[in-house]
Amino acid sequence: MEPLVSIIIPVFNVELYLDQCLTSVIRQTYKHLEIILVDDGSTDTTGELCDKWATIDSRIKVFHQSNSGTYQARIAALRAVSGEYVMFVDGDDYLAENMAELLLQECQKSPYSIASCDYYLDYGDRKTAQAHTTSTVPVTDRCKMLTDNFNSFLWNKMFSATVIRVAELPDLAVNYKEDVLLLHFFFRNAKALYFVHQPLYYYRRRSASLTSNRVKEEYINDISLVLNTLLETEKDEAIKDYYAAILINTVTVLVKNILITGDCIDKIGYMRTW
Repeated sequence: MEPLVSIIIPVFNVELYLDQCLTSVIRQTYKHLEIILVDDGSTDTTGELCDKWATIDSRIKVFHQSNSGTYQARIAALRAVSGEYVMFVDGDDYLAENMAELLLQECQKSPYSIASCDYYLDYGDRKTAQAHTTSTVPVTDRCKMLTDNFNSFLWNKMFSATVIRVAELPDLAVNYKEDVLLLHFFFRNAKALYFVHQPLYYYRRRSASLTSNRVKEEYINDISLVLNTLLETEKDEAIKDYYAAILINTVTVLVKNILITGDCIDKIGYMRTW
């Protein structure tokens, strides 16, 4: 029997994009899917759209929760999955129709595996392909797995369910860099990383998204909380250095955004507290 693939989609106020996202998911060439939508307390019509889609396709399951953040929405979905393989999709993005099929082919090559693909950045008026630079397949060294140029993203990957152990995941409320946090625990259990050198995921760059919006204090808090958790649970010094580099890069971007938005005095002062 074909293995079940669970696709987790946390959503918050994505009414303008959810139809395109779900259309691309249900039209996957690989059909044996479980599609889990978690509405994280949306204040627009996103929740209603989720319920409508559940009546259109029986593979879709919908969960509604009070606003708890992307990380908690994904944890809630992970507790509900039945699949042997798991994918994560952002509710404002969309997929090539053969993404699940091609990633599954790679994931099935060995147990405790992860498969990753190239992707497009969708700017609305143009799309640019982003390609892996790693050529050795599979990657079996954990440090190399983590430090690949695409491995701070959840959404361009498929995970064997054997690498996801929900009981290991910390109970945090974060929105920013939560991908890095989850990947830290998933890669800790992985034995092999495979690549599909085709752009199969369309990542939408929009000005109002969480990762592009004005810098807020909770984002700075999240970075500090995530980094501390990573360092506390990691023993490999090379991987700790990698996480420190992520922090430095993130802080650099944050400071640039602070200067652009004019929040210089209070935000930079706040960052000194951690």
